[in-house]
Amino acid sequence: MGNGCWRLVVGVVAGAAALVAVPIASGQMYFKQIAAPASEIASGRVALPDPAEHGVESPSAMLPIRFAVEGDRLVWRGVVPIDDGRDVRLMVLGLGEGVGDEAGDGGGDGAWRVRVASPGRGAMTLRGEVAADLVLADRGDVGLVGVDRDATRYRLLDRAAGVWEVVVEADVGDARVGDGADGLAGYLLVRTARPEVLHTTLTTYRLVVGERVGLATRMRDAAGGRVVGGGAIESARAEVVLPDGRTREFAMREADGARAFGFVAELAGRHVARVTVRGRHADGTAFVRTSQHVFVVLGERVELGARARLEADRDGTRLVRVPLDVAERDRRVIVSAEVWGRDGVGGEAAACWLSGMSVIERQKDGASVSLVLDERWLAASGVGGPFELRNVRVQCCDTSVPMDVVGVMPVDVVGGMPVLRRGVEVSADMLVGAPRADRMVEFAGGDALRRSRAFAGHNLMLVHGYCSSGVWRTADFSGGLEVFLDEGQNRSHDEFAQLMLAFGNGSKSFGVVAHSQGGAAALHLRTYYFSGLDWAEGARLIQSVGTPYQGTPLAGNLAVLGDLFGSGCGENFDLSTDGAALWLAGIPSAARADVSYWTTSFEDGFGFDFCNVVSDFFLSDPDDGVIVRSRGQLPGANNLGHVEGWCHTQGMRDPAQYFDTGRNNDMNTNGAR
Repeated sequence: MGNGCWRLVVGVVAGAAALVAVPIASGQMYFKQIAAPASEIASGRVALPDPAEHGVESPSAMLPIRFAVEGDRLVWRGVVPIDDGRDVRLMVLGLGEGVGDEAGDGGGDGAWRVRVASPGRGAMTLRGEVAADLVLADRGDVGLVGVDRDATRYRLLDRAAGVWEVVVEADVGDARVGDGADGLAGYLLVRTARPEVLHTTLTTYRLVVGERVGLATRMRDAAGGRVVGGGAIESARAEVVLPDGRTREFAMREADGARAFGFVAELAGRHVARVTVRGRHADGTAFVRTSQHVFVVLGERVELGARARLEADRDGTRLVRVPLDVAERDRRVIVSAEVWGRDGVGGEAAACWLSGMSVIERQKDGASVSLVLDERWLAASGVGGPFELRNVRVQCCDTSVPMDVVGVMPVDVVGGMPVLRRGVEVSADMLVGAPRADRMVEFAGGDALRRSRAFAGHNLMLVHGYCSSGVWRTADFSGGLEVFLDEGQNRSHDEFAQLMLAFGNGSKSFGVVAHSQGGAAALHLRTYYFSGLDWAEGARLIQSVGTPYQGTPLAGNLAVLGDLFGSGCGENFDLSTDGAALWLAGIPSAARADVSYWTTSFEDGFGFDFCNVVSDFFLSDPDDGVIVRSRGQLPGANNLGHVEGWCHTQGMRDPAQYFDTGRNNDMNTNGAR
């Protein structure tokens, strides 16, 4: 994960007010002074999420394969509880080079051989072209982690539930076996038609070195949303791969109807956790489920102080200085707080919610970050002093992980109490403020982030997504176009947004057409920074297709599979279900309303019910091979529909969603510029 939030330095520019009418200079960016009405507080839209309400729901199992030597063969024998034999899906993914081309096809020298024995039937070898005995074989491109490799998914129909035996064999010395940690050779993927899923969540979002972190898991009935009690789980274990490569194993203990574990985080960086659960459903049928998770632990501790200060500033604004206990200054963070006071009859009332990027400053009385309060919010809400801040939080700008949270913080008013006016209507400039010299920073990363185009027009910016390249057919668009390219990269939403801002500085104004993560990055840009988006005119400012606004459960699985294949772009916490929930808590309704989006999925029909053979094991229908339809929703934005017959990217069963010429023409016609 990038460290962009720690590499920026404060800059000063004269005549900043003039920037309202002209493009921002290359290499500079200005933070918005984000505000939202009290209704956003009451609705909970800008509140930090509860980790118990997010996490990953897994309908499948991903079981490690570790071979033993038996004569001239390498053999793995697995006892797999199958809780519904009507439609069983199996796949073998191997660590070694080339395994995906031949795994389980039963032919060729050195190929892995897969045998399955179900209750009441003898063992049978699964072959790549099997179509008899109610076995269907679907071949497809793994293609999700930057590798071009085929795999075969087997569907065994109308079998008996119970304990199945699965045997995987390879020849001794077969290079396809690979050299994984602890003898890991690959994985067996298993999924049945049972609706129950394993719901696993982080126990805290305070993911900071020195804090206790962990996971909790329980079985959930996906059809009715009912949580099955912890008694359904007979055993639960977790293993966590630490940032230094070491693996720790944990037995998950029963707690509050779930199984859970925890440990004190000692290392900063990426953690990958895998949970394996075995148990029995209410009807006595045995099951196995696993889930994979990726989360980041921050190494820098930041603690909020005891009392804030409300200082007179300029032009009807006040600075809200929030104290911090931190060793260094000039670090950039996201700070948010609710402003509370008294209404006309002396009762407690919320005036507004404030947020935004802020650079840590060090003054004589200590370090602080600041928010800008427009006094018109007090007039619009009818709220006066005494004031206090509630639910104050400071978050990492690259991951949205909260570094510290304080429930209530008293406010000392310096320079006189604001004069309470009444009858003010909320205006657009109250929501984002205006560019100010004291809220300007230089881009991180030098010239590489300042790839401005000498194309001073009103343009439509075409943006790709995570670990991708140019995806849009420019022939489907007309007029002024800017094609954003950051090929094959893994960026946080914030880093991605900064690149878009720098690229767009060559335009007088621009709207965005984005695919996948590009849509979230555009919304992040619209929320936190002034850019050419703020001067664009047209029906739709940001248009996106296939954006995981609420994350994807593939984030954890891709971390495992990326390590498995030794390629891909790596983990991205912003794209996980937990990371997305933390990020969305900072996006107010006014910014969301500027987004128009579509979702797509496979063409639903017998024998054609998936986009990707691998992701089908981890995603709930309908999905586009990467994004589940429900997680592609952005509450408060403009949902323009869901369309079948289009998958997330090329190489899947249906065409890539960004090749829909009709939708592209529509986005071109309605795109702001």
